[in-house]
Amino acid sequence: MDSVSSQLERCFFVKKSDSETADFVSSKNWNFGGKRGLFGGQVISQTVTAAILSVPTDFHINSLHAYFILPANYNKLLSFKVDKIRDGRSFATRLVHAKQDDDEIFTMLCSFQKASPFVSQHQFQIPSVYPPEYSDEQSSIDSSVNYRHSNPPIIKIFNEFICHTRIPVPKDPSLRAAMQNVDKTHIKPPNADPLPNINPPFLMRWIKVDLPSSLISINVSKAFLSLVSDFFLTQTNSLPYLYGYNNGKIKLPMAVSLDHSIYFHSNDFAINEWLLFVLESPRLANNRGFITAKFFTIDGQHVASVAQENVYRTSIVDPESAIPTHVFTPPSLHHSPVSATSSSTATTNTKYKL
Repeated sequence: MDSVSSQLERCFFVKKSDSETADFVSSKNWNFGGKRGLFGGQVISQTVTAAILSVPTDFHINSLHAYFILPANYNKLLSFKVDKIRDGRSFATRLVHAKQDDDEIFTMLCSFQKASPFVSQHQFQIPSVYPPEYSDEQSSIDSSVNYRHSNPPIIKIFNEFICHTRIPVPKDPSLRAAMQNVDKTHIKPPNADPLPNINPPFLMRWIKVDLPSSLISINVSKAFLSLVSDFFLTQTNSLPYLYGYNNGKIKLPMAVSLDHSIYFHSNDFAINEWLLFVLESPRLANNRGFITAKFFTIDGQHVASVAQENVYRTSIVDPESAIPTHVFTPPSLHHSPVSATSSSTATTNTKYKL
């Protein structure tokens, strides 16, 4: 067994199958929150693992697009059938079917790229927040909370690997004040600002997974990022409705993932080092929530982007006072103006009118 296979099997419990009906099989499930079935992040990461194991080791996953078809049973392991759509000189494409028994519960189309030199790149700046050592881990966790919707500060992935999360502290005072209520579920006291405390659907977390250096590789890091990319998504949708002023006035009978996409922009990050996870939900309508997210390294490199749509069905508990409809202004994420110059020898300053 090569190092890639052994690392991935150790972390994600997926190995090659001897069966004629499956290429890879899982050997472990993770009972993490929720009554509707396996945590989506587990299914994503194990399917990614099967796809990685089907390509040459010099190809690395650059994107995935997945659909959740059926809830996955906690008591049944997953099997994976990989269709080799194309193997090119620079890119390879795989279609992976995740099944339990004969039922297809999840499907993923993914692309792999062979590393090559490049000269052009750009990105938007990382949000202006203090490093994770300035942040405390979340201190108040209600044991009755469904952690699929509101994740605790320390999560034991597969009951083995410790995942740490911390609440970032924005450098901008106004954003810091706005973010102070994001993780609280109380209504403002009587003498507070008379305007309702409605939290915008925006969330940030520092996140990392404790792993020994022997298990760290870009394949392992991307598979773990795939798993943790399913954290906090429903919570981001929920901030205007289940937190702050609307807490107790609106309830959430159903929230399940429909699809999930990730774009990996870099092969230069490690999951055991802090990443800033920035999430927002720019639209929720027709019982569907849309969330986008970005991952940044601590030095500001934008390494991955995420998009998900989920079923999000709410009901009104207190029709007299609940406020279910909102139009938000996107938060300002930078403490000081960003210069339109770069370190290159020739720069063009272009202004865009929005």
